[in-house]
Amino acid sequence: MPFQSPITLYRPTKAPDGEGGWTETLAGAVVVYAALEEHDNKIAAVIEANEDVAAGDILDVDNAQYRVIGLHHVAGTGWKKLDLERTERPINP
Repeated sequence: MPFQSPITLYRPTKAPDGEGGWTETLAGAVVVYAALEEHDNKIAAVIEANEDVAAGDILDVDNAQYRVIGLHHVAGTGWKKLDLERTERPINP
């Protein structure tokens, strides 16, 4: 499977908001390459298994942002499949 689509990965972190609460910020951007799949209006990405991606990470795909809601290794391959959910609010790293 050719991983031709570059996607930008951001890791959410919590930071103090200065008012006693917390705000979500996005840690440094990393570009990974993926094969994108769409089935029944749901999008998924397949990446190399050694990429550091976790549930909750934000992916920027063609200027649309998605949150990783699940991931699993594809048996017998060196790949991971990421289940994605479109984020409605803009993400500003």
